[in-house]
Amino acid sequence: MLDSGRVSDGHRRNPGREQSQPLVTSEHGRKGNFLGTLQAYANAVPDGQRDGTGSPIEQIVMFIGSGTRLSPYTQALGNMKSAFPLPDVDAHHRGYTVGEAAIRSTAACIDCLRGGGFDGLVVRWGDEILIPSTPLDSSPGQYADVDVVRFGWRTEPNELLANQKEWLVVDPATGLVLQEIGRQPLPSVRRKLADLAGSGNTQTYVNLGSFAASNTFLSELAAVFKDELLDQVSAANWDPYFWVALQCTSEAEWESFGREEDAGSRPGFRELHACMPDFFQVVQAAKRNLRAKLGRDLRIAILDFGEPYWLDAGNHQSLRSAFADLFEDSTEGNTLRAFLGLPDELANGGSFVKDSALAPGVTVNESIVLGAEIRDPRSVVDGAVVVRGSYGRLEVGRGGVAIWSAADHLSVAGPRGAAFRFSGNGAISGDQSVSTLLTGSESISMRYTEALGTIDSTSYNQVVADNPMSFRDAFTRMGLVDPLDLHAEWSRVTSHSA
Repeated sequence: MLDSGRVSDGHRRNPGREQSQPLVTSEHGRKGNFLGTLQAYANAVPDGQRDGTGSPIEQIVMFIGSGTRLSPYTQALGNMKSAFPLPDVDAHHRGYTVGEAAIRSTAACIDCLRGGGFDGLVVRWGDEILIPSTPLDSSPGQYADVDVVRFGWRTEPNELLANQKEWLVVDPATGLVLQEIGRQPLPSVRRKLADLAGSGNTQTYVNLGSFAASNTFLSELAAVFKDELLDQVSAANWDPYFWVALQCTSEAEWESFGREEDAGSRPGFRELHACMPDFFQVVQAAKRNLRAKLGRDLRIAILDFGEPYWLDAGNHQSLRSAFADLFEDSTEGNTLRAFLGLPDELANGGSFVKDSALAPGVTVNESIVLGAEIRDPRSVVDGAVVVRGSYGRLEVGRGGVAIWSAADHLSVAGPRGAAFRFSGNGAISGDQSVSTLLTGSESISMRYTEALGTIDSTSYNQVVADNPMSFRDAFTRMGLVDPLDLHAEWSRVTSHSA
């Protein structure tokens, strides 16, 4: 999706910002987030407007991805993980989604870049919420002659970050990015950083994924990859492959990076080479064209987010941590509550109930209940989150979650049990996440268990947790369901009279 004009939804926590009118474009083929971004850009911005200034588009928000790690929630959402709803106080009755939150969280970033003279747009992922820990400030003209602005968190590597995120090495004198280091074991990251530091003063940032790019930069990339945007086989991602290909000065250096990827059992490089064997050469051609057009080398700057609040809603562990944060007196909890408009009393044993129909006698203790109907007075919601849904007797234990579900009798245990788009009766244990897939002709129960850890290609493709099919087969099945029909059906089964 692309936002034109201003990027706010008119929400009260972004006072004074204008309404935006989004443009939605569908991806043709499975292109990866690099070619997917260029395809969206090419569809939205006519050729004659790509090299001008003052583009009406302010951000591209990518809602693509199979949602592997969030199965079976993704499939219950009709294969759109960014549609996962959050407990936002001011949300419309249909709910407030992660994708909408991602768009709103970019407002301060866009203001900062505009204030620094940057003429381009933000590219961000629709399953992430990124909130800086300090105000984003820029001086006049700071980004006026910059082609790309990478978003980073200045910190030293640890085991978790080294294996899950890329690293940006920055020249503190100019604020320009010198090199990107792909995710790899901590000793290897430290060794490479030490080698780079030996050649001069540098700063180290964790790559936060999203970035901003000038119209000239995106226009040239869309031009050189024009054929790949239209075929049925090409796919490529920004991180780390495009950025590494851009910084490499020779094909030998690029192949060396590929050998490192192979040695680390990371298949992405070889998969890219299999479908786009000339990827490196095309990237280098774009770099040469841009140098000729600009009359200088590319300038890639850094925007420091401090230690940001970073919610990756694409996996179960991150979502569960976020729901737990809502009740904590911590930086993370305070930030997320403020973003969603929830009161700080939740961190001091309070509850928050809004737009809900609860039978007299229902017990709500240290919990959030938004837009839900609970009909049985024996129901107990204790230290839990309930968002929308229609329930008879509902029992949700401390740490449990029930969202957009419908049941005559449902029990969800803590500390991390979850019912999301679940239709039926039963008990969900404290280490399970359960969803119902409505195909139009049948209802299929699918579950994730903590024993699976992070869902990878193996657990995605195989039948796990006593499910009736694999998550991949469920993805295929739900791809045949009209998403509007699916949304209407869930609205029907979870509606109430509040």
